[in-house]
Amino acid sequence: MDPTKFGKILSLAASDNEAEALRALQVAKRMLDGAGLDFVDLAHLATSTEEGGEAEAIAELQESLARIRRENRLLKVENRRLRTATPATAPECARDVADVERKLAAEMSARARAEAERLAADEDAVRMAAEIRQLAAACSHLRCELERSEHERYRLIAEARKDSFTPPKRPGLCKSARTPMGQYRIF
Repeated sequence: MDPTKFGKILSLAASDNEAEALRALQVAKRMLDGAGLDFVDLAHLATSTEEGGEAEAIAELQESLARIRRENRLLKVENRRLRTATPATAPECARDVADVERKLAAEMSARARAEAERLAADEDAVRMAAEIRQLAAACSHLRCELERSEHERYRLIAEARKDSFTPPKRPGLCKSARTPMGQYRIF
């Protein structure tokens, strides 16, 4: 929207001729509509410029204008596409619905399979955790048995050493020499 032209149109709204003033306001409204604005936005712009925010208001208006132009281009493209598109027939629609239903059914079965696999994996994990606990208990028990057998072994070794240092008490041995008396027989 050209601000100079808009200003001239608004100045005609101050005319003494009522028809001319009304026509000027109608043209001004049309110009504002074309820019995606209304008189409220114009009033907001006027108050913001009085407060020193003229540059800010202009930037805001330019941003609004650019947004409206983008929307307009997109709507024109969509309108052109809709005008050139041929309407679908009933069999085509039914085929499309069947395709969508097949895809949904396949997706649901895939999700169900994935959920079943996840549940099976969870059950396996619980079972394996129980087995690990049992194996840990068995290892602990075996460790205790091993320690007990080691203690028994050391005890037996100690007894064997003790027995090897004390000679057996058999009759016929000399106590002082600890040799059999049969060695000193006289012929």
